[in-house]
Amino acid sequence: METSERSDTTLSSGADADTGSEPLRFVDWLTAGVLALVGLAFVLGGAALLLWTDPETVTRLVADGTIRSDVLGPAALTDLVVLTAWWSGAGLVGTGLGTWLVGGWFVAARRRERREGVRGVRTNAIVGAVTSAVFGFVPFSPVLGGAVAGYLQRGDRDVGLRVGGLSGLLAALPVVVVLLFVFVGLVAGATGSEALPVVAVAAAVTAVALLFALLFSVGLGAAGGLLAVELVGRGGGDASDDPTGDGDEPATEDDPATGGDDPAVET
Repeated sequence: METSERSDTTLSSGADADTGSEPLRFVDWLTAGVLALVGLAFVLGGAALLLWTDPETVTRLVADGTIRSDVLGPAALTDLVVLTAWWSGAGLVGTGLGTWLVGGWFVAARRRERREGVRGVRTNAIVGAVTSAVFGFVPFSPVLGGAVAGYLQRGDRDVGLRVGGLSGLLAALPVVVVLLFVFVGLVAGATGSEALPVVAVAAAVTAVALLFALLFSVGLGAAGGLLAVELVGRGGGDASDDPTGDGDEPATEDDPATGGDDPAVET
């Protein structure tokens, strides 16, 4: 009986490495498509908010009672609404453009990985993050995203923790960035008014809560990545195509012990 020492999860060489398996290619393009749609939603939402942020429109809404406050006067309330809306719209547009850039980089990086026969931590983490976003309605969805990233990456426990944790971070990052822009708008709009202390305290408390939520997402993603690599290892998958854990180690047929070709082992 002949068994090969080369793992079945290593990307194949030659033409197969350039094209990749059809299921994985489908996942890659699906991921890029979701990133494009999410980026479009952010950009359109931000652009609409920026177009609506007209001081005259906001002044009219404040005057007719559509926007009201028991603390701020009409002028201070108008400034607060205008600046908060403007910063929020800018944050949405910036996040959308950043999502598009990530999507373009992802497609290019995946092509390079297939050509070189490598498995990238960052690209697999992006797939996991998109999975978390798509299944965001499911409780503890970062675990699912981390598991997908860990399954695609394979490797040892450290690699599973890293790719899963990065997946959780990327899944939560867009929301955190947008909310940071909202906080900047709130503080800028409340500056010089009696509402500034209240807004500043609320922003600080919310920022701390966001930090814990971000760490929670990272932890859940890391747990999912660890679970995936453990299950793959127990199921007979390879333990690690990348013993260094950097995710960019090329697949090779060289025998590290002898420096020669990796022959089939006869038993």
